[in-house]
Amino acid sequence: MIEIHIGSTEELIIRYLQHHYPVTLAHLHKTLNISHATLKRTLLKLQHQGIVRVDPLPGNTYVRLLRTDIAFHGDRKHHKHYPKKPATHTPDTTDYDGIMFS
Repeated sequence: MIEIHIGSTEELIIRYLQHHYPVTLAHLHKTLNISHATLKRTLLKLQHQGIVRVDPLPGNTYVRLLRTDIAFHGDRKHHKHYPKKPATHTPDTTDYDGIMFS
């Protein structure tokens, strides 16, 4: 069984390939919004692990999922958590006559 970390580029690609076939390299780039360099580097890594196969054909390069025994592990972080800022009190300036009358 192959373990893939949740939230990684590998997970995005594998989950997309599990539901869509056939998929071209250009379609993956456009759909997943991943740069060509990152996509090629990640696919080369996955191909080396024997998970996917990249088939360059005349006109298009197709990506095919070879393994189905893939487990995803780790914590999924949907959004960054930003702590709430405390409310700042603004002084009441309605009674202020200016520095001249101090």
